[in-house]
Amino acid sequence: MIRTRTTSNVLLAAAVAVGAAHTVLSARDRRHQTYLTAARHHLALLTDAGSYGSHLMDGLDEDEQRKLLDNNAWVSFWAAQFKVGILSRAHLRTQADRFLDSEAGRDYWAWARSSWDQAPNGHYFRAVRVVFDEAAEARTPGLAA
Repeated sequence: MIRTRTTSNVLLAAAVAVGAAHTVLSARDRRHQTYLTAARHHLALLTDAGSYGSHLMDGLDEDEQRKLLDNNAWVSFWAAQFKVGILSRAHLRTQADRFLDSEAGRDYWAWARSSWDQAPNGHYFRAVRVVFDEAAEARTPGLAA
C-alpha cells in the first residue's frame, strides 16, 4: 500500500512537472512566433516601399532607397533572430562587424541608428543598437556618438 502511494505521488509530481514545462515552453514559442511574424510583416512592408507611407527616404534616388531598404531588412532580420535567441550577442556582433565592413552598411547605420535609439526602454532594438554601435565605434572612434 505504501509503495503504491509513493509510486502514485512520484508519477503525479512527474506529470505536474511535465505539464508546467510544456506550458512554459509553449508560451516562449508563442512569443518567438509573434516576433518572427512581425519580422515577416516588416519585410513585406519593405518590399513594397512605395506604399510604406514613410517620409524617411524623401529626397533619395531609387538606388539609395533600395540600398537602405535592403540594409534595413538585414538588420531587422538579425534583430528578430537576436530577440528570439537564434543569434547570440557574439554572433550578432560578428554580423554587425561584417555589415559595417561595407560602405552601404556604414551609410545605413549612420542614417538609421537614431531611429533604433527611439525604441522604448527595454525594447530589443536598443540592445541591437548597442551591439551595432560597439562595432561602429571599434572601426571609427566617435562614429557611434
